[in-house]
Amino acid sequence: MSTRSVILAFDGQEVIRFYRHSDGYPTAVLPALTTILKDPLLNMDDLISRIDKEQVARIDDDWGDDDKGQYKSDKVKLEHWGNQGDLEWLYYLDLRDHSLNIYHAGYGCPEEHLKKGPTNPEIYVKALYPEYQKKELKQIQKGVKDLQKLNWTINAPKSVKYVKKIISQSHKEAL
Repeated sequence: MSTRSVILAFDGQEVIRFYRHSDGYPTAVLPALTTILKDPLLNMDDLISRIDKEQVARIDDDWGDDDKGQYKSDKVKLEHWGNQGDLEWLYYLDLRDHSLNIYHAGYGCPEEHLKKGPTNPEIYVKALYPEYQKKELKQIQKGVKDLQKLNWTINAPKSVKYVKKIISQSHKEAL
């Protein structure tokens, strides 16, 4: 069984959706992001190159000719997350303020995850057998601390508000 996830990156001018078909849980993604996000002046081209080099994910361009997983946009829209319905984890990287929001609502589409709001990545260990929980919890805590040492904020209130606004606006546009 694969743990599918989407990593959405935004820099104020461009949105890129990366898809990870397996190992999308925090114990695999957080250490990978730590490796990729070491440069405080990281731009989108560097991010694409590093994610590809580290084989963390790929640009998600599976949704047809009009959707290449990359968008020139000064704001994130719900449609940028794609419409895949079997995702378990979403990661929102805001390169403007070095924030990472983590979303998990079981299996579902991006809107379901985003509506639930950000989650503590440590929740992942509850789904594991007891003999694995301690080791996995330590890995998650290390991943969070390592990102914080790089001046990344996890589930930043300002960024969370922004994502809630995205959902609200997309519902208004649909009406």
